[in-house]
Amino acid sequence: MSVHIRNKKWVIDFDLYPEKGKRKRIRLSLPENITSKEEALFYEKEYKRIQAEEPLKPPVNASIEAMSQIFYEYCAMHLAKTTARDIKNCFVNHILPILGKIKAESVSLIHFHNYKKLRLEQKGSNRSISKEISYIGSFYKWGKKYGYLSGLPFKIERLPYKRPIPTVLSFNETIKLIKAATPDIYRVFLLTIYNLGVRLNEARNIKWENIDFENRTITVTGKGSKERRLPFGNWLYEELQRLKPKEGYLFVSRRTGRPISDIRKAIGRAKKEAGITKRVYPHLLRHSFATHLLDRGVNLRVIQGLLGHAQVQTTEIYTHVSIEAKRGASSVLLP
Repeated sequence: MSVHIRNKKWVIDFDLYPEKGKRKRIRLSLPENITSKEEALFYEKEYKRIQAEEPLKPPVNASIEAMSQIFYEYCAMHLAKTTARDIKNCFVNHILPILGKIKAESVSLIHFHNYKKLRLEQKGSNRSISKEISYIGSFYKWGKKYGYLSGLPFKIERLPYKRPIPTVLSFNETIKLIKAATPDIYRVFLLTIYNLGVRLNEARNIKWENIDFENRTITVTGKGSKERRLPFGNWLYEELQRLKPKEGYLFVSRRTGRPISDIRKAIGRAKKEAGITKRVYPHLLRHSFATHLLDRGVNLRVIQGLLGHAQVQTTEIYTHVSIEAKRGASSVLLP
């Protein structure tokens, strides 16, 4: 590796050695806020530490902004792509403009009080601000875990907000949507999300080796790398058999050879074909799965386990969805 200035910006040059193919020379341009060689060398040491798995002393008096780039790299490696992108956007657009210049080890409760006050003045919603505070908490937990920071000696209180009740598809709408999906791999993909109640990336990352056809279960890896074993029904069993089992990922794009990614386009086509007017997106099938189970009297704790929720309070949102659905059904008879 080498650290130097190019076009008035600090850059790191390093080599990658893939299992197959020739050596690749990679150049990482550091953020504009990195203005000293000391800070640039910190990033170089971090890449070396990741490769050698050696402990690294935290940088002295580093600001939140100066440490944020390494945090982004960590998120990109360990979190879902959409989550990592959302964290980076929150930092760049909201957190760093207010807290970025503060030394990470010098932050206090008054800083977070002022942060919430300023964000409210900027018309930020309680829910958005609470999410940003959660990401700041994750930043400090990461820093403490890897020895960069001593962690926060206090708890940051989030702003109260009421979680919106998600719209769901009826059971008939769900079946119509799945049957209308083309080509076959997308139909099976949507069926998998609904039958298992999994998240989009959990479904995308399923491999053939995760499927136990004898016991009709699929093992998925959720948030925090936690695994859960989920049962599947006859319809999905038959569809999986038609896909001709092989090694690697279950849902692979013929064009790229990687896990399928253009799910929303397939859903858009299926929605139109099925004549559904509601807004439809992959996670809606997970919402619908939970609500339909609740409507059929399945215990909330069982649903929590199937969904992989750490807290039952997260699952309880579906009790409100179910009540609203029942109220809507009753109003057909007695307005």
